[in-house]
This record gives sequence, C-alpha cells and structure tokens, in this order.
Amino acid sequence: MEQVKSVGRVVLNRFIGFIIFVILLVVVNLLVPYVSNDKFSLVVQFINQSLYAIIIFTILLLIGELFSVLGFPLNLPAPLFSAIGGVFLVKFIFDLIIFIDSIIKIPGSIPYDTFRNLAYVLVFLLVIIIGYAKIFLEAGKRSMSSERVTVKPQKVKKKFTKQ
Repeated sequence: MEQVKSVGRVVLNRFIGFIIFVILLVVVNLLVPYVSNDKFSLVVQFINQSLYAIIIFTILLLIGELFSVLGFPLNLPAPLFSAIGGVFLVKFIFDLIIFIDSIIKIPGSIPYDTFRNLAYVLVFLLVIIIGYAKIFLEAGKRSMSSERVTVKPQKVKKKFTKQ
C-alpha cells in the first residue's frame, strides 16, 4: 500500500536528513587534526569540495519531490526538477568513483569520461520519460475512476424446487 505524502512531511524529512548530514560533516571536520590518516583527510577534503554539488542536487530533488506530492496539473514540473537533480547526483557519483579510484590506484581503471556524458543524457531522459508516464497514468486512473458508473446491487430471488 502506497503511503500518501504531504508537503510538510517531505520538507521535514529532508530538513532533518540535511541537518544530520551537516552535523556529521562538522564532526568529521573537527576530527581531521586528531586523526593521523592521510586518506581520511582526503575523504573529508573531497566532501568539503563537493558540498555545493551535494546541496544543489539535494535542493533540486527536494523541489521535484515537493511538486510530485501535489495533484495534477501542479505536479507537472516534478520530473524536470528530478531529472536535473538526478544529473547532478550522477555527476557527484562519477566524481566519487574517480576519487576512490585515485586513492586505491587500481591499474587499468575504466575511462569514466567516455561514459559520463552518455550517463547524464540517459539519466535525464529516463527520469523525464518515467516521471511523465507516471503522472499521466495516475491522472488517467483518477479520471477513469471518477467517470465510473456505479450499479446498485439487485436482490436475487432464489427459486427452490422440491425434489
């Protein structure tokens, strides 16, 4: 059974998640001088450098989710914001993979730059197509259910025969 979301609940959940992320980021940054591990420092530095990208895709995905909670036709911008946020998320994931690859230094690593642009286009198109298909299917179901004619059940008379 699908849970019905409200705008307030979406904002509250995302806000709490973001506050937890910021608190953890502050704690990790405070630990950097006390942890004598170069890789730990590099990871914290990577997250700090990627903070703007994280904030951008978080806000875009939040806006997309907020629009998706609204009813038709107010939910029409949802797939667009979700698709753009998805592209930023995929960019961050590629940056993370390249960062991990630079730390681990695996020989013969994959040239991610060749797949990057294709992944951006595919993610954008898939999210747009699936998002609008979902919106129009749900709108079609609602209009079909509102147009249904209800038939009152009739009493059935049973005939009994003696044998």
